[in-house]
Amino acid sequence: MRRQVDGRVRRAAVDRYGQFTTAADAVRNCTKKERDKNLLVGPLTWRDVQRVCPDGAIPMPRFAKLELKETGPTYRCIDDGQWVGINNCTRTTETIANPSFVFSAIVARLAAMLLRGAPLPAIKQGLSWRAAFLDQKSAFKTIPTSQPCLMVIALWDPDVPGMRYYYHPGHPFGLTSAVINFAQSPEIVVAAMREICGAPADHYVDDYMLVDLESGGHSAQRCLESLIDALGDGGGRREPRRAQRLDPEKTKPMATRNFGLGVNIDLTTLPDHGYVTFTPTDRRRLKVLAQWQEASEHGISSGSAAHLMGTSGFLLETACARVGRAALLPLVDRQNHPGPTAFTPAMRRSHAFFRALLEGETPRLPPLRIPIVADSKPPILVYSDAAFSWRRKRTRDCEAQSQRSREHYLSRNDPLPEPWQFNGELGMMIHDPIDGWTVVASGRPDIDTVRHYMRRERRTYIAQLEGLGMLAPYYTFPQRFAGRRVVHFADNTVAISALVHGYSASVDMADISNAYHLLAAGLRTAAYFDYVPSAANIADLPSRGDFALPRALGADVVEMRVPTHAMLTGPLEAWLQVGEQHGQHYDWPT
Repeated sequence: MRRQVDGRVRRAAVDRYGQFTTAADAVRNCTKKERDKNLLVGPLTWRDVQRVCPDGAIPMPRFAKLELKETGPTYRCIDDGQWVGINNCTRTTETIANPSFVFSAIVARLAAMLLRGAPLPAIKQGLSWRAAFLDQKSAFKTIPTSQPCLMVIALWDPDVPGMRYYYHPGHPFGLTSAVINFAQSPEIVVAAMREICGAPADHYVDDYMLVDLESGGHSAQRCLESLIDALGDGGGRREPRRAQRLDPEKTKPMATRNFGLGVNIDLTTLPDHGYVTFTPTDRRRLKVLAQWQEASEHGISSGSAAHLMGTSGFLLETACARVGRAALLPLVDRQNHPGPTAFTPAMRRSHAFFRALLEGETPRLPPLRIPIVADSKPPILVYSDAAFSWRRKRTRDCEAQSQRSREHYLSRNDPLPEPWQFNGELGMMIHDPIDGWTVVASGRPDIDTVRHYMRRERRTYIAQLEGLGMLAPYYTFPQRFAGRRVVHFADNTVAISALVHGYSASVDMADISNAYHLLAAGLRTAAYFDYVPSAANIADLPSRGDFALPRALGADVVEMRVPTHAMLTGPLEAWLQVGEQHGQHYDWPT
């Protein structure tokens, strides 16, 4: 194995002209940096390695991975444990589950539960929290392992005769077990923080998250620093190695407004409003915009689409509900169909959507606000449904068509004849238990919407109609839904899934989902969608023109505003504008 590794390292270090490659030079430089920081032991000859590791050692080649940072491009060395087979021989029976940036909101919610029934001054004091974020410096490299002989790397330098070897006292990048094994160290620290110091703490790999009462000052942070110092440097080990330390340059001390895990966290709204606010940082927002702009100018490959999907998706994690998820559909399509790199019209629409939400000094992306106390107001109840059937234009408009095209039965394999259209009827029933307001309505999409959906030449369009029916109540009565919780029942699982997840593989359903989430974000509306069988869905009646039972139950028949084709295919941010006209003065429901 050593000879194979040595041969691979030598071949990768030179090009076909015998020149030392840029990649090999990057490996040499980052190895030297790690050695200067006492994160590596070496350089050693193979005989030296055999003396240190009498039971044998498995050397690994390493390669340099380019990382683009604000300070400029840098390289990180990755040890190829996959190529030598170490990863294949490693059994990982455990895994890790990293917490989210909403950790502070979870702590505040638990505090609110404990304070239930307490006097108001005590509640306000008990909800005055601060958060801190601390990063462990060179974390993986400073946590020792019991098998450093499995962490040997091979390096070839043309300025030095023969191969040179190094080994890691800590964890290298490139081994499957490194992340899981390393996580045991911060887990111990977090457990000690909770049990000994009584401070809420957690970690995201090597980033520590602390939440403490404002009256606690910086005590939780000082406790964490003391615990890290108490762990020491492993004491008595033969190899020089830096002790694990917190990075002062990345430490964000206790504050009610702080930045952690790439997110702005605002705890100032807790005592008076009862929610924690999360927003993306300006740096992340501008980075996503720059990536979209570069893709629009130079095209985008499958790999770049995956990267842009990740950065855009993380940014949208800090947005209200599922805003913007469906706008990522073109990137998913490019990932699944590699090859072309053209920036498609669908991508241009998504780019325009992100520009409308993220550009400017005050971006319009609705923030994520997580409530910590339950809303005492009962939710609005909504039932929606849709009916679908085929129909034809007038007979005289079909004279040019064949007799077969005028038949009411269409084979699944036949294309849809041009004169055919469909009937689409929407129905809804809404009840507000606060004042007893109950209405029932029906409506149908305009002819342009029908033609827009028929371009797909499907055999049925019931899912699109059900989605429109679920969107219509909020578009018809925005002032009623502003700042309210809603329980919404429908009998179509495709439409429910699109609105719940904010995403759909169907372009039509993705547009409806995007429209709903932007409208709901502007209205400050929080809806819970649930399935109801068709036989139990009272909105099935108005969708078929039957209003007898709803009237008997006290419902008033009103006119439904069905979203038009122009709204559905126009700029998506228009839905946010419609919602903000009615909901901008409301707090988010809890």
